[in-house]
Amino acid sequence: MTYIATKKMSLVYLIRHGQASFMEKNYDRLSELGQHQSRKLGQWFLSEGISFDQLFCGTLQRQIDTWKLSVGSELSVSMDACFNEHEGLSIFKDHFPSYLSTRSELATAVKSKGAQDPTVRKGLVKAFFQMHHMWVQGEIESGEHESWKSFKERSVQAYSIILSAAEKGHLALFTSGGMIAALLGQILDINDEKIVDINWQIRNTSITELKLSSGRLMLREFNTTPHLSSEEVSYV
Repeated sequence: MTYIATKKMSLVYLIRHGQASFMEKNYDRLSELGQHQSRKLGQWFLSEGISFDQLFCGTLQRQIDTWKLSVGSELSVSMDACFNEHEGLSIFKDHFPSYLSTRSELATAVKSKGAQDPTVRKGLVKAFFQMHHMWVQGEIESGEHESWKSFKERSVQAYSIILSAAEKGHLALFTSGGMIAALLGQILDINDEKIVDINWQIRNTSITELKLSSGRLMLREFNTTPHLSSEEVSYV
């Protein structure tokens, strides 16, 4: 596929990766649904005549595969670990045994039914959300992983990169929910708790559209999935 910009104003498309493999040994790979979502995204871009002058992507495999499956690899991409997700998942794994030890009902369900049971999976996702808030609030230590403060600082660098690039034309950034939320935190001037809340609302392969205006980025659309049916929408 070849993407050539056709619109006059500079637009930035923040695209979350397709569904990854939550609670699998290797989270950083697209599930079958995630691959399907990515292909549907690319088909929608073509049908709408949406095109890009530049592509940016993090270095995580789920981000790279979403880029390749949606728009193809013909147009060169600027790949930078600056756009990677925070380390909330690794911190969750490190601290989950301690968290689970105080929640006997969930612990019993995990042991008897397994992590892939739909009810158990729902409980694990809720635990993930709760522990993320605890991490941001300083109730859970980052340990050897990147801290929330460091992630926020990295998101400032990411914002600077896409702001500068937007002056040269349309771009798409393939990244993750946490980075999109952190970028919106800067644009909308919201606190950490609201950033986390936004993070968990972002759908897989959703599009958040920004516009360059008077030297700053403005939010136009948030978390849209016009390429997916309701049955194809996922959050983790």
